[in-house]
Amino acid sequence: MDPRRTLVLIAAIALGALASLGILNYVRGVEGSVRNDTETAVAWVVKEGIPKGTPAETVIERKMIVETVLPANLIPSTAVVDPDAELASLVAVADLPANQTLVSGAFVVAEQATSDVTDRLALKGMVTVTFDVSKANGVAHLIEPGDYVNVLSLLERDDLDNAGRSELGLERNDLIETIETVTENTVVTDELGTYGYLSRYVYQKAEVLAVDRTLTLDLGESEQEQGQATTSGLITLAVPPEAVQMILNVGIDRIYLSLVSADYEPRALPSLDLLDTQLPGEDPQRLTPSGPTPDKLATVSP
Repeated sequence: MDPRRTLVLIAAIALGALASLGILNYVRGVEGSVRNDTETAVAWVVKEGIPKGTPAETVIERKMIVETVLPANLIPSTAVVDPDAELASLVAVADLPANQTLVSGAFVVAEQATSDVTDRLALKGMVTVTFDVSKANGVAHLIEPGDYVNVLSLLERDDLDNAGRSELGLERNDLIETIETVTENTVVTDELGTYGYLSRYVYQKAEVLAVDRTLTLDLGESEQEQGQATTSGLITLAVPPEAVQMILNVGIDRIYLSLVSADYEPRALPSLDLLDTQLPGEDPQRLTPSGPTPDKLATVSP
């Protein structure tokens, strides 16, 4: 046989083998995907509609929920596994329709078996105050129900009339006189020093009851039941009655919100000295928001 034909035959056989291997791997991948999609698991499903407030014991006794085999990828991670243990002494938080997978939070203690806002506030002895904030003043609209915020009042310097200056305990002439006493080596931009705004803390760690019409989940609802969180600037806080009056007196159009963690501990924060002509980054003792950097502590002179 011609040696060239032999080489061509060998190459063809090798290519055929590689093609067969590729097809085999593809088929196995498809089979694995189909198998994953068809994996099943057992979940508890509402057999018939369960009225709001129905005790879990009644639901279980009357077999209003049944174990059902479902595709595993359709069963939420919060699905109830053991109704007898997980739902003991609880009642349905809302009307549960048939064919709904039973999830944690569908049943709550009897005292919380209502989603009315007034009842929810009564549990905490609170009332509401609602205002609209821009993205810049409202944490880029990242605030969600159940978060905590610090509430600040923000006023532009140009809007500081005599009433505004009286908030500082200083009259216009007092400001000018004080500024004139600053050493000649200090740069003074105008009669109110380097700061262009008057900002003060109104309240710390106020609880966000709702964003737009989306309420907190403290009545046991799951995120699937309540829907996706909104990105509105309409904020409702749950506060004592006297706090509403204070916030309104400050002016809801001046409000600035600062998001804080759930374990944030409020502490007294004095208002800034608007006559301070040195910004923190120019002061060795205040270089960063947390103070001087550790490597500078030893070299900073008092």
